Amino acid sequence: MVTEHKEGLIVVLDSNFKIISRVKSMGDDPCHLSIDNTGNYLVATNYTSGSTIICKLTNHVPSLVHSFITHEGSSNHPERQTSPHPHSTVFSECNTILFLADLGTDWIHYYNFSADSIAWDQ
Repeated sequence: MVTEHKEGLIVVLDSNFKIISRVKSMGDDPCHLSIDNTGNYLVATNYTSGSTIICKLTNHVPSLVHSFITHEGSSNHPERQTSPHPHSTVFSECNTILFLADLGTDWIHYYNFSADSIAWDQ
C-alpha cells in the first residue's frame, strides 16, 4: 500500500497486516501501485510531485530503484491541471510496455520496459 501524503511511503504488509517494510516513494502523495507480470518490479505513482518510481522487488520488498520518471506539462483546467499528476500505471500483457495515465496533462504515456532499462517511445 502507499501513504497518500507528502514524502510518501510504500508500505509492505504481511498476510496479518503487519508492516514488513517502509520504503520512500521518492515523491509526494503516491496514489497507485502496480506490479509487473513477472512479480519482479513494483511501480509507484506520485500524484502531486508528478513522478513515478520503478523498483526491483526482493522477497516482495522494493530493494533497488530501477527507474525514476518525471513528466512536464499541463492541460486545460486552470486549477487542477497546472502540472503533471500521474495517477496509475499498468504493464502490458507481454510485460514490455508500461502505460502511465497522467491526469495533469491528459496524456497516457507509454514506455518500453525491460529488466535493463525503460525508454519513452515518442
